[in-house]
Amino acid sequence: MVRSSLILTLTPEYTQIDGGFDLMIQELEQICKRVSDNRCTIQTRVPIKEIHYVEDAANEMIRSSVRLVIGNSGSMANFDSVIVTTTARAASLIKFEPRALFVNKYKAFRQLHYDCATKIAHSFSRAFWYEENIRGGSSVTDLSIRFVFYNNFNSSANDVNDGGFILTSYVWATDALLWSALTKEEACEKSLQDLMQLHNRADIRSLVTSCEVKNWCTDQYAIGAYALFTANQETNLDEELGKSIKDTVHFSGEHISYVHRWIEGAIQSSLRIVMHMQEEEFDVVIVDGGVLGMITALTLAKAWNVKRIAVLMSEDSEKLLDVAPFHSVDEKYYLSKASQIVLPLWQELEVMLNLPAGSLLNTHSGFVYMGQSSSKMAEICRNLTISNCSLLSSTQISDGRPFININQPALHLVESGFVNVSLLYSALRRLVEKTPSIILRDRETFSNLKYISGVSHVRIETSRGSLNATKVIFLPGVQTKEMMNKFGLNLNINLYELPSGIRCPMLPASNITSTMPTWLFAPNDNDHYAGYPPDGSGYVCIEPRIVKSKMQKLNSSYEQTNKPDPEILKRLLTWVSQHMSVTVDSTKAIIANNTVLDTILFDDGFILDYIPGFEQMLVLGTHSWSGIQYMPLFAQILGQLVTNNKSSTWPSHYALLLPEFSVNLAGRIITLNLLPSRSISKDSSSTLIYSLISIHFFIVFCSYYFAR
Repeated sequence: MVRSSLILTLTPEYTQIDGGFDLMIQELEQICKRVSDNRCTIQTRVPIKEIHYVEDAANEMIRSSVRLVIGNSGSMANFDSVIVTTTARAASLIKFEPRALFVNKYKAFRQLHYDCATKIAHSFSRAFWYEENIRGGSSVTDLSIRFVFYNNFNSSANDVNDGGFILTSYVWATDALLWSALTKEEACEKSLQDLMQLHNRADIRSLVTSCEVKNWCTDQYAIGAYALFTANQETNLDEELGKSIKDTVHFSGEHISYVHRWIEGAIQSSLRIVMHMQEEEFDVVIVDGGVLGMITALTLAKAWNVKRIAVLMSEDSEKLLDVAPFHSVDEKYYLSKASQIVLPLWQELEVMLNLPAGSLLNTHSGFVYMGQSSSKMAEICRNLTISNCSLLSSTQISDGRPFININQPALHLVESGFVNVSLLYSALRRLVEKTPSIILRDRETFSNLKYISGVSHVRIETSRGSLNATKVIFLPGVQTKEMMNKFGLNLNINLYELPSGIRCPMLPASNITSTMPTWLFAPNDNDHYAGYPPDGSGYVCIEPRIVKSKMQKLNSSYEQTNKPDPEILKRLLTWVSQHMSVTVDSTKAIIANNTVLDTILFDDGFILDYIPGFEQMLVLGTHSWSGIQYMPLFAQILGQLVTNNKSSTWPSHYALLLPEFSVNLAGRIITLNLLPSRSISKDSSSTLIYSLISIHFFIVFCSYYFAR
């Protein structure tokens, strides 16, 4: 009762279907008839007398089924499963066999409290209530009608003389018993008399054109208006009411929900059944796939022959910039090693995607790193015997590559450049969609995960339904911190919002179009910027990069303003005008009016590891915009994690990197709260709303089938 009363305090918005709710049923019937091969049929006025669960106890290989006994003729029909969407009162009249399986179900049906309700509607040739300045709302009285609702259900009425009809009385519980005992004529007359007394107008009678009465307790299909738990019934009956019998006979309806009396309750109760009926089994599910998810799926399908892979592509996983830098040497030794490993993997990926060599990883003009770490990176070059990198002075930068005027040491890398992310994304989608073992599920958002210790699979609920998976790879990107908090894993990872960057036209006098490299400016104590060779239209893209000490952290991706920070843009334009004036015209810069989100661990590294506490069933991959260059390698490691485990024999070059990608590396976990079995939820009202909308028609159809 408290929950039901709370709903009424939320100031809900009420809507109606012009012409009556029957229009929805009629439209659903037409949609059903249009389904090909007679796969959807509707039978009306065929009451279900009996429901028999049938199984062959001597042969478990024979699938169980359900036999329906229909109508007075006793005709029978067999089905794989049945969903009973009648009221609990109506369901108690059906004979369920074998009786022993349904004893507790009958008990719950019998004990569940149902309320009565009555609606009486009068139509009028003139909307007299408009004359009293009543437009909507209700009246409450101690007369028998109790509640009058003045919403004019004639939606085309704009004037008093257009007429209309109102609910002369809408009552429930004991107030409804009075009307249930009267004939239709008596109820119409008595309620009209009360209405005339309430408004103190005798002329109302002359305006009446019709009257209708609906008593739900005398309805032969409903046998009651709605369920309403009495004391202890939610505790004692709720689980049994919704329980399926042998995973074959299912039950649904508003009485199997926490939103009694409302159609939303019927929809919510059906969510569990709909998700279960369409639930699929996968070997691997990749959550928030994006580019890395698609590469990983292809790697699993082709290198490890995984047969059933689902990639959930949320909207966030599709928000990409066009290009990303690739530098074969990094300040961190292990990432420099990773760059050397990933170079041939990019070439293999181009072959797999049937793309020209160098089209994904473009190293034509090389890469120039400018910053105080150049000397350290040059030392890494020597340790890794990378011959194609050379340390430059600021004079050499100005003389040899006059695209920039900067007083910083630099490192020139030959086997480096940029990744064409736009081409990569489109090519991956084409191949993934042609790969039979991979299912790409667009605009599908992770909602909930059911994990039970010792069970060989997990159950994932999404905005579209649910599915089971033996292994799950989470690649949540900008939502990493939020999502991992749901698993009790509080990571030391931060989220930032950056302008998308600017595009400046090349100066006509510049002659370096064909030799301008990809570059990164990364001083110790100032803003960082990255730039790329001119595009086909002669514009140079320049982007700000994350500098943790100079940028505001976001607590959630929902805090994204999508409005570029004017201070960051101002500093960027000033820097370009000071240091690139020989190359581009910053006064004609095209400034993107949107932003991008990027997430980064406190140590600027990456995690490719099992989520603690889930028996190596759940794998986490953190990645950022700077991690694009490593994605083919990350996909290989993720594939190894879900098909093997850390104790398996790994290729030696991967085994050396694995400790650096561990979630347990010092400082990466702030707090860890492990539970043996749990449901992991991602709070999202939009996800719930989407789910409810997606199953709405299913419920109406089933109710129609069983009730008519």
